[in-house]
Amino acid sequence: MATPATEVTRPLRRVEYDQLVRLGVFANERVELLEGELVAMSPIGAPHNFSVKALNEQLVLALRGRAWVRPQMSFAAHGALRARAGFGDRTPRRLPHRATRPSADRD
Repeated sequence: MATPATEVTRPLRRVEYDQLVRLGVFANERVELLEGELVAMSPIGAPHNFSVKALNEQLVLALRGRAWVRPQMSFAAHGALRARAGFGDRTPRRLPHRATRPSADRD
């Protein structure tokens, strides 16, 4: 009997994911890229909203003047890992508006 072929996969790179998002491939889906793997995001409801609000309040107070707290905004951790939404903190800059998202491999 023949043995089944082993599937070979490769991680999706952040640049590929970003291009697919721009093309609207995931327009009706809640997905994020984690460690190069496309993952369905958990639904947002009351428990999620409460947790985000509570954590945001704690982080804002703890990091005041030292970093920005960005709840529910995308954050690019490095070339292969990208979350669409979550908490990220960055040192405040003179110009708070930027056209691109913060990234650990930039700035």
